[in-house]
Amino acid sequence: MIEITLNNGLPMPAMGIGASIIPRGDGKIRGNELATKQWQMYKHLVTDRPGLMYDISPSYGLCEYVLGNVIEATGKRDSMFIALKISNHEQRSGDVRQAFQDHLKVLNTDHVDLLMLHWPHPCTYLDAYTVLEEIHQEGGARAIGVSNFHEHHLDVLLGQARITPAVNQIEVQPLFTNRPLRDHCQGLGITVMAYSPLGRMHDVLIKHKVLRAVAAKYRKTVTQIILRWDIDSGMATLPRSLSPQHFDEALAVFDFELDPDDVRAIDAVNENIRLRFNPDTVDYSLV
Repeated sequence: MIEITLNNGLPMPAMGIGASIIPRGDGKIRGNELATKQWQMYKHLVTDRPGLMYDISPSYGLCEYVLGNVIEATGKRDSMFIALKISNHEQRSGDVRQAFQDHLKVLNTDHVDLLMLHWPHPCTYLDAYTVLEEIHQEGGARAIGVSNFHEHHLDVLLGQARITPAVNQIEVQPLFTNRPLRDHCQGLGITVMAYSPLGRMHDVLIKHKVLRAVAAKYRKTVTQIILRWDIDSGMATLPRSLSPQHFDEALAVFDFELDPDDVRAIDAVNENIRLRFNPDTVDYSLV
């Protein structure tokens, strides 16, 4: 596994698994098909693919509970890099510290590796980030960061923050390279983590002639080429799957590198097609 050194010196895996959204239902894994598949997926990765990052948020329903159950069942917490996000609801509650303690109990751990704000929730993200700084200084989180922050959110935050975020988790995929924001983060020493890196397998992306040509050149799949483009562009990446076979395919990207010309060719695929919410226009009552 390739690692990225964050701005506080912490090594972070360059690849992790994005969480699937599992409705809470009755809160039980047994009898919940999605929860059972996620449990099997996490169990496979923890056992056979140590060293991965696990991206978690209460916004993803039961995923956090499933991961905690796997940690309890396997005892393999030390082989995992856990990236936890504080939700907008938790920011609005005004007690981010208590929310964090509740997460630790669910996850069956005494710390997380990376603690982030899920969104720049208006009127709360500055105070919430201050709590993250305190949690980090107390040892509850080895690094702290943000998610879905635009340039202006980062600039406002850094006007008060004592600790520069280690990570900004944002949407990046070849149809939406988000290059101005990525460059802004790089200038601040903030690592970009790409979510939805495969563009939800959009046909325009997966069947793009440039990506298919690069894939043929390296004898890899388009999925593997996109994930390697993330890594060769200096980003961490978070593909999502409930299939161990498909995720093992995603992990087969560490035996080659893209030529710089191929990285630039994929950069040029960009059409500024955003598939997820825009932090400046999203209805914060829905996320």
